[in-house]
Amino acid sequence: MGSYRGERSEGSEVKADYITGATRGYVHAFKGEWVDAFATVAEVCAVRPAAPFLLWATEWAARPEALSAVGADDLEQRILPSILRMVSRCPSPVLLEDERRKNIDAAAAILGAFYQTHPQHPLLVFALAATVRRQGQFDPAIQLSTFSYQLKSDWNTTSGVACAYRDAKRVEEAVQWFRHAHGQRPDDVAALLDVGDTYLDADRFDEAIGAYREVLAKAPAEAWAQTSILYAVFRKSGAEGD
Repeated sequence: MGSYRGERSEGSEVKADYITGATRGYVHAFKGEWVDAFATVAEVCAVRPAAPFLLWATEWAARPEALSAVGADDLEQRILPSILRMVSRCPSPVLLEDERRKNIDAAAAILGAFYQTHPQHPLLVFALAATVRRQGQFDPAIQLSTFSYQLKSDWNTTSGVACAYRDAKRVEEAVQWFRHAHGQRPDDVAALLDVGDTYLDADRFDEAIGAYREVLAKAPAEAWAQTSILYAVFRKSGAEGD
């Protein structure tokens, strides 16, 4: 499977590699090797999010025999990690004209189908929440991410809830959940940076600066916090000058 991971420079050889990889997935589906089929096209799309090969998998996900052939372990180990890698490379939301939107919509359909057979699989619910968030469906994303947190309360699911609230522009709830995530990993400043970014995106400059200073108190060399403070001060001065 490593032959199309994009090690070589862009060009016809790389294009041939990922098309060959996707075609291999189609052959697996033709032979009824459903786990390999889903896993292969998902891995290709993790590398090439704009290559719409997940559309093939939407047809497979409509077949009961394909869904029943994929167990919870298959999802967790073979399919969901690649879909999540693809989704994580996309903005929230992905615009309709964005070439990656076809794969995002396909991923939502595929994960939704698997959700019918594995309704309490934490990573599946987490992945579905992250995907519908990229579609701009923020209320369903909040509901699904909260459910994934109820199924498995860890840093990832906590951050998923926070991101859903953030993208829905519900600042207070987002900050609360990011701070909860920081409490789960107090030595990791990532969630505190997210607090600052959430405030900054909402033009709440003083609160953003305060959050970034919290980061610097824990990690004095954190470059993102340093530059974000300067940017927040600049934005604040412009807003006050209007």
